Amino acid sequence: MSGPKRADVEAELNVARNTKRRCGQIISTAESAKLESLLRGIAVTIQQTEKLGSALDKEMKSLDGECCRVSPRETEEARNAAEEGRKVLSDAVVAQRRAQELVKNATSQEQEANNIFQQADKEYDRAVSALRKAGSSDYLHKQMEWAREAKRRYDQSAAAAEEAAKSRHAAEVATADALRRAKDAASLLKGAQEKTHSTREEAVARLRAEEEARRITEQKEREASVAAERARAALGRLTGLPCAKFCPGREENLRQELETAVRLHAEGRYDEAKKNATRIEAAGKELEREVTAAAKAFEARKTKAESAIQVLESTLANLDREMITAWADSPEALKQAEQALADSRRLLIAERFEEAQVSADSASAALSDALRTAATNRSSHEQREHIGNAIMDVLQELQFDVSYEPGSRTEPLRIAGQSPDETGRGDFDIAIPLDGEIDFEVKAANGDQTCVAAVKSLQDRLAKRGVKWETTDWGHADKVHAGKTKTTIKTTQTTKTKIMTKS
Repeated sequence: MSGPKRADVEAELNVARNTKRRCGQIISTAESAKLESLLRGIAVTIQQTEKLGSALDKEMKSLDGECCRVSPRETEEARNAAEEGRKVLSDAVVAQRRAQELVKNATSQEQEANNIFQQADKEYDRAVSALRKAGSSDYLHKQMEWAREAKRRYDQSAAAAEEAAKSRHAAEVATADALRRAKDAASLLKGAQEKTHSTREEAVARLRAEEEARRITEQKEREASVAAERARAALGRLTGLPCAKFCPGREENLRQELETAVRLHAEGRYDEAKKNATRIEAAGKELEREVTAAAKAFEARKTKAESAIQVLESTLANLDREMITAWADSPEALKQAEQALADSRRLLIAERFEEAQVSADSASAALSDALRTAATNRSSHEQREHIGNAIMDVLQELQFDVSYEPGSRTEPLRIAGQSPDETGRGDFDIAIPLDGEIDFEVKAANGDQTCVAAVKSLQDRLAKRGVKWETTDWGHADKVHAGKTKTTIKTTQTTKTKIMTKS
């Protein structure tokens, strides 16, 4: 009868021992604790990321309304970033679950391989123990069976360990992927949170800027409105002023420009509207000053012209026309003044005030001069009448037959005294002008002293009447009849005597 000997069993045990060594090496490389630690890290990361996502959801609500209105693009980007982070977080959770399953499976396989390995160790130890007790010549069927069973179990454990190693590797890959996804999700959500913060801050800044711009716009609108009202008030003060008369077209232009400023205001172009309205206000005030000054100057010139015309009218109404006609050096000044009055009135109506004033003043001055010369000439005439009356009285006393021509402004007063002598010896012919020296002629033969005696008698009697007769020149008159003597005398009135005109 034959069977396995000690050497056979020992050889089988050596094979089993080698398999045990290989299996032990595979089992010893298992790092289940590391995978569990990674899974816990993933769980913590995902939990923190989920909290971050919950906080982000609340913060995202702050982007609704005004923030979304003023920063639509940034808000959309923040929402997209948050959505991407949530998706990656969801993928990370799925990857976590898959990693957990793979780790669980790998751990189970490693446990199974370890259990089989322990069973193989028991069979191996039993075979070794039985082999020690067996004799050298015994057939070792049981020991061989146990040795083979140990080898089989070691092979089975090694196969299970190899499968567990593959599962562990897959679990490591899945765990790393889950951890990466969890970290990516955390990073994306944190970025979305930062984007949300920056978007909200930017939106707040834009809202603040928008509010400031609105405030500035409202301020500009108010300023433009005030400027328009001030311009309208400035133009309102032009109502009733003769702008069209003194500054034609300017008021209409300013009112058209004001309409343009109002249109600019309605279009929201407040700076331009304010600028135009301010300029219109200044131009309106300047126009008011110019028109007021022009109207004042106009009235002053008109008043001067009217005053000059009134003076001329009053002068013409109250003057002694006959005296001017008879005695003025320029009697034509009367008609000229009447014509000047008519001309001045026409010029006044035509608003040619300076010409009207000059015409009236010139006519008044000419009338005044005519009145002055008329008064002077008439006074001189009255004086010569007084002298003539005195001379006629004396000649009558001397028994002369006296004749009289009253004279005028241009003609002298003439007195003719005819002596009682039938021959006409001693006849007087006296011419008294308004001014200057008196010419007289006495009819006498050459060398006849009768003339001198007559003149001497005339001088003495006139002196008693206040008229001093001085003979300034004796001689023969030109163009007089032979035997007549022409003498020039100068008379001086020393007393006032009423003049009596002789007819």
